[in-house]
Amino acid sequence: MSTALASQMHELVGGSPTLLQAVVSEQIERGNLVLSGSVWTLVDEMVLDGRTALEDIVRARYARESPVAREVIDVLSCARSLPLSRLAKMFSPGIIADMEDAGQIVVDRRDRHHVTLGDRYLGDIVRNGLSVERRLELREKVPGHQEHELDELTVEDLLAYAAWTHDCQAALAPAHALAAAKAAVRLFDPKFALKCASSLTPKDREWAGGQLQKSAAYLQLGLPRQARAVLNEVTAPQLTALGIEEFADFVAAKVECMSWLQDAPKTVLEFIGQARERLEQSAAPEGSAAHEECARAALVLEFCEFNYLSFIGDFQPMMDRLAAAATADVPGTDPAFRIRTSIILMEALCMTGKEIEARTLMRDIGGQLGDWSSIPRIRENFAWRAFNVLLLSGLWRQSIDMLRDASGRTGHGLHSGSAATDLAVGLAYVYAGRGYLALDPLLASIAQLEVRSTLQSLQQAYAATAFAYAQTGNSIQAAIYLDRARSADGPARFMTSTTTEFCMDMASRWLGDPEAKDRLLHSADIHFREGRYTLAGICLLGATVNGTAKDFQFLEDLAGLRQGPLAELSRTIAVGSRKKDASIMLTAAEQAAALELDAVQARCAALAFDFAKTAGLTSSANIAYSMLEALSESLPALPIMPRNRGPLLTERERQIAALAGNGVSNKDIALEVGISVRTVEGHLYQVFTKLGVSSRSDLLGLI
Repeated sequence: MSTALASQMHELVGGSPTLLQAVVSEQIERGNLVLSGSVWTLVDEMVLDGRTALEDIVRARYARESPVAREVIDVLSCARSLPLSRLAKMFSPGIIADMEDAGQIVVDRRDRHHVTLGDRYLGDIVRNGLSVERRLELREKVPGHQEHELDELTVEDLLAYAAWTHDCQAALAPAHALAAAKAAVRLFDPKFALKCASSLTPKDREWAGGQLQKSAAYLQLGLPRQARAVLNEVTAPQLTALGIEEFADFVAAKVECMSWLQDAPKTVLEFIGQARERLEQSAAPEGSAAHEECARAALVLEFCEFNYLSFIGDFQPMMDRLAAAATADVPGTDPAFRIRTSIILMEALCMTGKEIEARTLMRDIGGQLGDWSSIPRIRENFAWRAFNVLLLSGLWRQSIDMLRDASGRTGHGLHSGSAATDLAVGLAYVYAGRGYLALDPLLASIAQLEVRSTLQSLQQAYAATAFAYAQTGNSIQAAIYLDRARSADGPARFMTSTTTEFCMDMASRWLGDPEAKDRLLHSADIHFREGRYTLAGICLLGATVNGTAKDFQFLEDLAGLRQGPLAELSRTIAVGSRKKDASIMLTAAEQAAALELDAVQARCAALAFDFAKTAGLTSSANIAYSMLEALSESLPALPIMPRNRGPLLTERERQIAALAGNGVSNKDIALEVGISVRTVEGHLYQVFTKLGVSSRSDLLGLI
């Protein structure tokens, strides 16, 4: 079971082993907790309906409460959460304080001091036991839930009210159904968004807006055809009746569907152009409200185009426009538009070789995000693009830290331990050459994605897992996951498809596929011609493990078009490999070690060893060999094997060499290890031969 799911269950039951056993049994019985591969995972949200012994435990505890406490529990079971001010209008401060002290309720001391039940399982079971009439009765008692007060509700309050209304089998007013659907999409609850939006009819003024939210929900569920289908249900007269900003939002939603359905770029851009023509036809006098509305709609279409070009990886044509849109000191620039385009620019800069500029912009944006919490899902969008920036810059550990930090702060959409986050962490470890660390999060992500697939993430997870197994020397499992990745082909965002192809080709190269190098070189050439110099450099670095002089010259030239430590490492590898210079390759190994890129460091050390042995540089050879020895524990399958040496030391040879290097005599070594003196001498002869040393003192620092 993934750590995140175990933590979720532990929190759900307050750490009680008895309740935990009951919850696990119930979820298995309902078919919601299933074994996917070797990992237990949830099929859907955990809902406790009390079919097992858990109900008896909860009912007995509920019955022991006072009538007033049971009333509080009933209200919070239905409402899920309530602001403290509202709860205080219904119950005395003493009751609320006593229940908080007893841990029965929890008061969040931030913002509006929301109150929830201390144990969520209690609310689920109590709510399921209440009749519809009782739920309606409780809803009418809660201050602020009357319809004329709904405009004052927060997003969380609105969703709680909508859920309560559905529990009562009552209908939401159209305006509230649309608002609840928007809130559910924003908080990444697509199924509830569909439930809310589905209560709207074509006769409702909110119908087109509801279809927009349904489309967004279907995309969150990985169903782009359904997403486009609900947009197509909006008729031409209904489209004409939309305000100009609503029309622009509708166009942006349709473009996103077209992106996932792989419509031709020319078709998509023409569609955006047609929408701009309608805006021009709606032009109004400058300074009027209608003119301002047209200006805002134009920004929606501009951002829509940027987002689409980013989706397909066509960064170069929009760089100047992106930079202008993201510039803070341009008069009249909409601040929200600027921050959103800055996030796309950040990723575009990194892709096109400007990694240092991208990270500088990333830090600037990160410092401003707190001011833009009102923009839907902006933190999540920033987090994923920032993850790409850090990963492609070679800063894999920072990319993991940033994701984990983001998952702790967002609260919605970017869950620590979710399939997407597990996959991202696994990818970071794979890029670092640490397949042994990547397997746990990758297998956890696959278990979740196989039962709740999202758009093309499963193929990416299979490819990364194949690469991880290849790094650990498990060729059988690597081949199995390579086959799964090939069979899971489909539409994906540019960054996802690029990462998937890279992992598949690297896994194949690691397994000895002679065509993998050519595929990597081909990818590098395409990225170079499209101005994506960072991606070209990464593909070329993978392709040139056994490269030609021409390949290394290309790698050096690419490094000159890039910025940052990974670019400098690539340049050093290119120069050292082309010149066959052991000293330069040792410098490259140190640069790789500073970035904690184990596989790249091993490659540099192996080549340094070969070059040093060929040149008769014993000291350099010893240093390189010592590096390989240290890396052999974490890299069972080295990316390249030195040509000028035998196998690495055996465990017994390493043990004897360590003792000898510390001045222990052959006789004492024999007593320590439990072998004969002659056998010790034989082992030392093998050690001296393998390491190219002639005396015991030379062993110091090598083992």
